[in-house]
Amino acid sequence: MSDVEADRSSNFVLVTRKGGFGLPTACPSCLPVYLYLRFANIAFNLLYDVTNPDSDHIPYFEYGYYVAFNNEKGGVIETLKQEGIADLDPKAPNTYFSEWLSTKALINTWLATAIEYEIWVASDSSNACKIYFSDLPWLLAKVLYKKQSQDVKRRLGITDANASEREEEIYRNATLAYVASSLRLGDQSFFFEDRPTSVDALFLGHALFVLHVLPVRNPNQKPRERRLKRRRNFGEERSTSLQLKRLLWLCSYHSLEGLKELNCKMVMRMDLLTMIRLFT
Repeated sequence: MSDVEADRSSNFVLVTRKGGFGLPTACPSCLPVYLYLRFANIAFNLLYDVTNPDSDHIPYFEYGYYVAFNNEKGGVIETLKQEGIADLDPKAPNTYFSEWLSTKALINTWLATAIEYEIWVASDSSNACKIYFSDLPWLLAKVLYKKQSQDVKRRLGITDANASEREEEIYRNATLAYVASSLRLGDQSFFFEDRPTSVDALFLGHALFVLHVLPVRNPNQKPRERRLKRRRNFGEERSTSLQLKRLLWLCSYHSLEGLKELNCKMVMRMDLLTMIRLFT
């Protein structure tokens, strides 16, 4: 890195939600941005915002006198690309541009929806409160959690009448997204050209969140049975099972063999990321 680049990067600051669960940031929206910057070998300072727990402008990236918010201009990663700070992605008419774009859309829709559903609807409030509201008074955290949960249900079109059907649909879509990702990844370490792009940052951020944060569930238990169990026993014991079980949970009941294969590849890629010290 040249002196000019070093001086410029000294002004780079990524602001995220707090770390936890063994991750530098436990927020599913912040973690892919962190990984993208590390993939791009961009030096930056990491700070935590604990004053705006439910704001959708987090994460944000400060560069000089400018700030890139998550809810503006397509998000932080898009701004990093537009400003020439870090651009790892292919451009049209690259031969794999359309496939890269469709893979990215799959992660940002079906997998993102599954994570959102798990945090705010399917689980009790414990994980959400640790990630978003741990610095707030208990009562305020509960109020904010309930409000966000209702907003997510409304956005996902979930009602008392269709809750089971929507849950099955969300998990079915997540399963299909995992299978498609597994086929795309093949035997490679990265999705495209044996080098990281934003797709790798998005998917790895998703996988790490699933593996480290989400509780393990019985994949053979029906959605209604799970909800009744939650009402009887508020709160869930964390499992010390293998990582495979954590990843299989989100995918519900289908395509277990394909997901086992994908999980092995994700573990391999996480070993690679450990070697390049993503979390240092």
